[in-house]
Amino acid sequence: MPQAERPESSHNNPRILAAQFRVKYRDIFNMQDLYKTLHEWIKDNQWNDIQDDTEGDAHESFYYDRTDLYGNKEIWTWWRMWQFPDAEPVDTSNSFFRYHLDIDMHVLHLKEHEIMQAGKKIKTNTGEIEIKIWSYIELDYRGQWSKHPILKFFFEIFEARIFEHDLERHKHELYRQTYLLQNQIKQYLQLKTWLPQVQIKPFHPGIGVPEGQF
Repeated sequence: MPQAERPESSHNNPRILAAQFRVKYRDIFNMQDLYKTLHEWIKDNQWNDIQDDTEGDAHESFYYDRTDLYGNKEIWTWWRMWQFPDAEPVDTSNSFFRYHLDIDMHVLHLKEHEIMQAGKKIKTNTGEIEIKIWSYIELDYRGQWSKHPILKFFFEIFEARIFEHDLERHKHELYRQTYLLQNQIKQYLQLKTWLPQVQIKPFHPGIGVPEGQF
């Protein structure tokens, strides 16, 4: 069974966990539409590939699937992304903080399924999906402190005293973003959310698409 690994920066800099959650669901859902929903959320919120800022599926660092003799599909996929904080200036050459977002998805017993809705035949899926998400803040991501011959000795002092206020502000912002993503996923799967006041219109229908479009 694949095991997710947290990606390390080139400087092995400290990372502070902002939020983590897990969503587990077993019923009727459309895997293709769920993928599209997450892709659009990533694009709309300007998350970049962990290696660079290329577009497309570059954020998908791992994908694996297999189908058993009974037609049940199992899928593993890991997405790794980063983002500069919105509060940072356009010129990020001196930025100290960088956000990271990891998404792991594991799907079991995925099969094609048909239902009737409003008199129309709908193609969708049945199965079980587990989505795990971690968000964290990387400090000194360019290594300007840790690689400096003098500043590296004062890094912990500055982190604790000078950057503490900024760090808490960034943790709060990344926490907010992460749980808005959780809310988006739960609303798509029609699960109870912890943010009832935030109503996000789904990008795609939660059950499936009409026959012929799947």
